Order: sequence, then C-alpha cells, then structure tokens
Amino acid sequence: MNSALSPDHGPPRSGGAAKAVPAGFPGLIRELRARTGLTQEQFAAKLGVTFPTINRWENGRVWPSPLAQQQVRSLVRELEGDGGPLNARLEEALRQ
Repeated sequence: MNSALSPDHGPPRSGGAAKAVPAGFPGLIRELRARTGLTQEQFAAKLGVTFPTINRWENGRVWPSPLAQQQVRSLVRELEGDGGPLNARLEEALRQ
C-alpha cells in the first residue's frame, strides 16, 4: 500500500471549522468504486490511501486532501474522460 498521500485533512490549524463534506461526495466515491469493481481495500490501494480513509470518505466523515482529490480526478478521467457525468459531479462536489 502506498502511504505517500496524506489521505485526509487533519484538524484545522488556526482554530477554524473543518471543511464540511458535501452531501453528494460520499455517494460519488461509492459509485466510482462500484464502477471500478474494487473492494474498499483495493480502491484504497489504487488511490494510494488506506482502507479506513476510503471508509471515512464513503461515510462522509472526512474530506480528501488536495493530493487525494487529484488521485480521484485522475481515476474519473481514466474511466470516462473529462466530459462524463461522473466527472461533472466530482468537479461540482470539489467546488463546494
């Protein structure tokens, strides 16, 4: 497993609130994983994060780090290109 990525945003450094996970993001991650046909463990390895990280993303408990967001973007582009519906949903979620 690749642990080079920082999988989640940690606690805020300046005492501010942590970024809320948009409502559609957990379902989008579950759908992406289902489209790849991978288990959470396999999906985590593909993205270079840990199984608990994928679990937390799918349950809406944490927001992916910028580096992990790029890994997710790359996977979506690999599956459907830049213009597909999943890509549009991902970009919408990441803008929130």
